[in-house]
Amino acid sequence: METPPPLSQPPSSQLPPKQGMGCFAVGCLVVVILIAFLIAVGGIGAWLFYGRAVTMFTSPQATDVRIENVSDVDLQNAEQKLNLLGQATANNQETKVEFTAAEMNAMIAREPLFADLNNRLRVSMADSTMTVETSVPLDSVSLPKLKAHWFNGTARFGFTFNLGEFDFEPKSMEANGHSFPEEFFTGFTPTLNHAFNDSFRREVQKNTQAANFWKHIKTVTVDQDKLVVTTQRL
Repeated sequence: METPPPLSQPPSSQLPPKQGMGCFAVGCLVVVILIAFLIAVGGIGAWLFYGRAVTMFTSPQATDVRIENVSDVDLQNAEQKLNLLGQATANNQETKVEFTAAEMNAMIAREPLFADLNNRLRVSMADSTMTVETSVPLDSVSLPKLKAHWFNGTARFGFTFNLGEFDFEPKSMEANGHSFPEEFFTGFTPTLNHAFNDSFRREVQKNTQAANFWKHIKTVTVDQDKLVVTTQRL
């Protein structure tokens, strides 16, 4: 099999650097999802991760969420769209870019910038809902009994980014073969949105170029089976 030609990379002047939440044009399409999911894990608190709940919802081993049969075309399309986003924000232009789940998964599996997500995250989209399958270590969660444990689960949610804020709508979540009760999401969703947006704003303000990039992002949403990003003129 012939080695595919190297993919063109966006000029560094067009895209924000891989730093904090300013990495959107080179990965936050996926990182946003992962961070939201990790906030969910960390925000559940003592109610969930003590006693029997640790055994029920976590595992001492990771699961395989490998992305198989990655297409060179999907990766090339994704990088071209990232370039387009970078150019639009740098040049103060309006544009709309749509990413398929295959393109997002191709970046997770093949793009070096996403090495930490490879074999840890896989996404799909349908009916304006995103499904995230993940296996993440819990060593960094500051709660007892989680050392050497993993969160292996699947979350389904819709989300939008508008007027500078994310709004997540959790649909369902299961971990280690156990489903979270529906009542949990009623009280948890406002906490998730508030915590995520606070963290997002703090991270963006750490980098001037990232802050300028996000000012040009008008909306991000899951529309049927695509992630749709629009930019705006200021």
